[in-house]
Amino acid sequence: MHAINATLAQGVLVRFGRNLRPSPALSDVVLPRQLAPVLGVVVIMAWLLDGTLGYLAQNLVVIGVLPYIIGGLSIVHLAAAQTAARLTWLIGFYLFFLMAVNYLSIVLVIIGVADQWIDLKTRVLRLKSQRLGAANSTRKDERNRDNDVADDDDQDR
Repeated sequence: MHAINATLAQGVLVRFGRNLRPSPALSDVVLPRQLAPVLGVVVIMAWLLDGTLGYLAQNLVVIGVLPYIIGGLSIVHLAAAQTAARLTWLIGFYLFFLMAVNYLSIVLVIIGVADQWIDLKTRVLRLKSQRLGAANSTRKDERNRDNDVADDDDQDR
């Protein structure tokens, strides 16, 4: 809820020109590697401890996974930006997210951790450049084919 309120507040400030800093792009979020071991220790503590310390550790897990959920959302936004129907994909994703928030949050945490360790953003961007390269080569092939047909027609005359 804090993240949603902060996002809404930043949007209002931007709308009225009162923001002190520019709004960050969600697809540019990068998590520090030191966060994963800390989260791992807190998860183990929440699993093993009982009583007040266990309760505290469970609440720290919820706080600790929030950056990874945001990191997972960063990948979702980056992947959606690679499609022609970006807005449609994001609306569908967030509607699905609202319906299955518990399960999809786990998936987003896994994606956030994977991005932190195997750099999924670079891989997604590399896929886009490969698709653009393939599309450009396909266009060149079509133009060459059209030119060949035109040359054949010229030779037939």
